[in-house]
Amino acid sequence: MTAAAGAERLAWVLSAGVALAAGETFGLMVILGCSGAPLAPFVIGALVLKLPFCWLARQRRPGALMGLFLWEIGGALAALRAEASAALRLGELAVAIAVMALLLASVPLFPSVRLPEVDP
Repeated sequence: MTAAAGAERLAWVLSAGVALAAGETFGLMVILGCSGAPLAPFVIGALVLKLPFCWLARQRRPGALMGLFLWEIGGALAALRAEASAALRLGELAVAIAVMALLLASVPLFPSVRLPEVDP
């Protein structure tokens, strides 16, 4: 089996990671929308910005993968600092860690980034 064929067998990992990240985003939007918090509309607006990263990562764009990974780090840190129930905080932390693990496992699917060669 070639390396490309082995990497293609991991395609479900990327799909699962992106779907979980998008589902997490929509779930957080619903929770925030029902909370009645004064800053909820602004946080929901910020969460909307995460969705293009999900879509572009699914198309195997390396920059989107890194952006989505950074979003998940932010989500994990926010879950640690949130003033919500312990179950909600632990659930968000678990989902963020699961998404980060799936994204890291899908790295072989992305094209290698190479610097341009300079002619001497």
